[in-house]
Amino acid sequence: MVWLMSALVWIWVFALPRVKALCPEMCMTSTGQQWPCRFYNNGCEVGMNNNPNRSSADDLHIAVIGPYSGNIGDIMTSAEPLLAIAAQEIEDSDILPGYRIHAHLADSGCSEAGGTSAAIASLIRGPKKHAILGDCCSQSCAAINDAMQLFNVLQISPGCDSPSLSDRERFPYFTRMSPSDRYKVIAIYEVMKMLNVQRVSTISGPIYTEGAKAFFHELIKRDLENGTYPWTILADTSIGFGSMEDYVMVADTLKKRDSRINMMALPEFLRRSSSGSLNFVAKLKVSS
Repeated sequence: MVWLMSALVWIWVFALPRVKALCPEMCMTSTGQQWPCRFYNNGCEVGMNNNPNRSSADDLHIAVIGPYSGNIGDIMTSAEPLLAIAAQEIEDSDILPGYRIHAHLADSGCSEAGGTSAAIASLIRGPKKHAILGDCCSQSCAAINDAMQLFNVLQISPGCDSPSLSDRERFPYFTRMSPSDRYKVIAIYEVMKMLNVQRVSTISGPIYTEGAKAFFHELIKRDLENGTYPWTILADTSIGFGSMEDYVMVADTLKKRDSRINMMALPEFLRRSSSGSLNFVAKLKVSS
């Protein structure tokens, strides 16, 4: 009977689905090639050399959540060396005396579903997590913070800058190291008024940039309603994630409206390509 029970236990164990690692096995290089990820074989934990002066330190586990995949690409692979340097620098210094940092990596895919899944999996698997560092996509940040409210864990974002995330009642466990788009938009708005710009168009990219554009529109609406500044919005467009069809559509619209000054609410990876592509398409339109 004992051997039968043992056999049933082993059958049950092998029948369970394999638990998927929170970070990918293969990562994308800057040249577009697949390459083994740095910390996959280390259990998705950032490796470092232990400082003997911290031998009796308490462990401080931090879940680092960001995109290895998804719409904005593999950001985490390029961030891994910086995370390793930061972890080692803390380990070798007198910062956080009595504690040892452990950074555990997880892929959010830069999406709401991916962020929620990565956050919950990070907190229920492995050692107890004391904080979350991430994400860099605002919609994923919002989803992660919703999940965090079940665990009372602080979330620190290096790059989520949607104005909506400033709502403390809605996101009580969220803080960030980059300023809200609200302050960036106010600066753009004030500079345009200082230069007496009155005719503008607005261009947004992925969904998480819509908040910045919406706030710019809100500022313009206030001026128009109060009669304090004579704005004219010539066009309100979006290029999504920057396909050539989007560039052609936006260039057509800007040309038809004779729009010379444009407020572009775009992430860096789209700002670089968009400026060049829009200028290129616009020149083609003019020459034809």
